[in-house]
Amino acid sequence: MSKKNKIIISVVAVILIAATIIGLLIPKGKDKKEYSLYRVKGKDALSFSGTSKPVDVQNIFYDPTKGEIVKYHVKDKDVVQAGTDLFVYENPAVKEQIDELNRQYSTVKKSLNFANSDVGKANSDYSNAKANVGSLESKVKKAKDNLNSENPEEYAQQQAEIQQLQMEYEGAKQEMKAYEAQISPAKRAASETKSQLDGISEQIASLKNKQYTTEKAEISGQIYLDKNGENASQGATNPLIKIVSKDAKIVSSISEFDYDKIKVDDRVDLKVISTGESQKGTVKSVSNIPKEDVQIPGNGGGGSNLSEFEFTVIPDGFIQYGFSVNVMVKQDGLYIPESAVEEENEKTYVYKYEDGKAKKVEVQLIKEDKVYRVTEGLKLDDEIIEEAKGLKDGQEIKVKDLESNKKKDTKEDNKKSNSTNANDHNSTDVDNNNVEPNVETNVENNENPSEQKDMDIKDDSSQKG
Repeated sequence: MSKKNKIIISVVAVILIAATIIGLLIPKGKDKKEYSLYRVKGKDALSFSGTSKPVDVQNIFYDPTKGEIVKYHVKDKDVVQAGTDLFVYENPAVKEQIDELNRQYSTVKKSLNFANSDVGKANSDYSNAKANVGSLESKVKKAKDNLNSENPEEYAQQQAEIQQLQMEYEGAKQEMKAYEAQISPAKRAASETKSQLDGISEQIASLKNKQYTTEKAEISGQIYLDKNGENASQGATNPLIKIVSKDAKIVSSISEFDYDKIKVDDRVDLKVISTGESQKGTVKSVSNIPKEDVQIPGNGGGGSNLSEFEFTVIPDGFIQYGFSVNVMVKQDGLYIPESAVEEENEKTYVYKYEDGKAKKVEVQLIKEDKVYRVTEGLKLDDEIIEEAKGLKDGQEIKVKDLESNKKKDTKEDNKKSNSTNANDHNSTDVDNNNVEPNVETNVENNENPSEQKDMDIKDDSSQKG
């Protein structure tokens, strides 16, 4: 055998021995590829900007048509209940009318007194005349009974007396009738005067209801009294009294794209931007009428109208009026990326990571714009393999550093939480329906894109190494 052939055989032998050793060192059944894990989670909450405002406010302006304020029943910072008297107007014009009617009332009252006096005198005169008629009638009867016909001279004298009494009696009856005739006109005059007096009295009573006007609280709350509001120059713009309820509400708005994602009685998360305080709240109302048209850019330099609808939230605790608040509305459902799904025989599967192996699990899914919504087969925080392509059930796999994945998830969650402080009255769905697990974005932290790109490259290089 030639020397050249011996060298060739030696080289081949070394290669075969090296291949054998490498084959023995590499565990059988394992894939050299490192897989990323995806933690099953819900869709990120919608976030809206809102402002804390009083649930109810009553503004009461000075109304000069009602007159001048003559009395206050409350003072600044008082706490009142609905229905409480606040202050009283007096109308000068009505007061003048009442004063004039009071003068008329006094005059007519005097006339009524005179009329009643005339009625009294007529009744008295009639009574006296009637008594006189009765007396004379008795005298005539007595004189007739005492006639002495046996003595002609005495009889003639008695007849003369009877005749005189009879004349007086007839005169008294005429006088009585005259006095009786005076009674009815006197009573009628008195009655008419009394009716006139009653009419004036009713007018006075009616005007007195208009003379004073009492303003009342329509809501319960705290009084803010500014008497400068009585000035004619300021009364039209500055409320004299403002009543502010003690309860707060959060007022925000939702676009037409998210309108069906919030309902009355929904529970939401609230975060005060200035203090960081968090609490829960309940949606109280959602308007069905757009509050305004908002222009959003369109192609070709034009724009389209985006309708916004106001909604209110009642916080569980008080939030200072005027504070800016983030309203976060949780969205239902669990979501996983397309890459984690394997379709086979019209069924869908994912691979869970359990005990270092890929476990194939059947799941029920609904496709939604580059992601799948889980309806059955997975629960929150389950860990699945992000890239299902080429995997087999029971295959032993190596995953990327779990601690690194957890740190990335935590950092991503923190960044999403911080991003809710920067929105401006528009809803923000952080993942925008695109699920990209364990990916750090630089948009929210305003990092330099080129620097981030360099970092990503370095990370990839370290992983490859």
